[in-house]
Amino acid sequence: MELEKEVIPYLKDEKFSAGLSVKTSMPQAKLINRLDYICDYAKGKKIIHVGCLDHLPLIEKKIRSGTWLHKLLDEVAKKQVGIDINKEGIEKVKKTLGYENIFFEDILSDEPPGEFISQENWDLMILGEILEHVNNPVEFLIKLRLKYAVYVREILISVPNAFALENFLYALRHIECINTDHRSWFSIYTLTKNLTLAGFGSFDFDFVTSYPSDYKNISFKKMLINKYPSLRSTIVVNARFNEHEP
Repeated sequence: MELEKEVIPYLKDEKFSAGLSVKTSMPQAKLINRLDYICDYAKGKKIIHVGCLDHLPLIEKKIRSGTWLHKLLDEVAKKQVGIDINKEGIEKVKKTLGYENIFFEDILSDEPPGEFISQENWDLMILGEILEHVNNPVEFLIKLRLKYAVYVREILISVPNAFALENFLYALRHIECINTDHRSWFSIYTLTKNLTLAGFGSFDFDFVTSYPSDYKNISFKKMLINKYPSLRSTIVVNARFNEHEP
């Protein structure tokens, strides 16, 4: 789903409102989990998977349960490289699990991209559940765009949804339940605002669930998130690296 054109000037700071209403979802949007959505989007494309390692102690467990994103992307992408800032972890996964298409890369360094990136033209860069861990999202996205825009056409980002049903249920009990490494909660507007200020454009978004098992046996919650997509746990947004690219 795309944002209404009337919202764009506010994203670009050309207009201001203290109470802007932004339409974010349509009833009965297809219910899909984050992993399936990302894999469907990446199918047949040449992709760069940022933060590919996940949490090291959990990788083998996720492989067994079919929820390690890097492995799932390997099965559908035309070509994939994974990059991560954890050099020790990269070497460990290569040695113990045999994945050779993962590389150390600091996306915020002033160094040019490694040859494993710079020798190709890539369709898609995937940032799954990363932006909420970043201290300054706009600065992070600006540096990322400037470094990789020559090589990559499009970016796909997933983040936890600030308006997820679980957050409201916790709030009724006067509780905030959160990953303690998170710096931000995002909405459709705030996420696309960050991307716009960083120079990205042509946004399309969806609301998805976190994992395949979400609400499997909880019919009432499943009914609510099916009818009201903006209550789902995760936001995914895709955008062009070059704002004016068709």
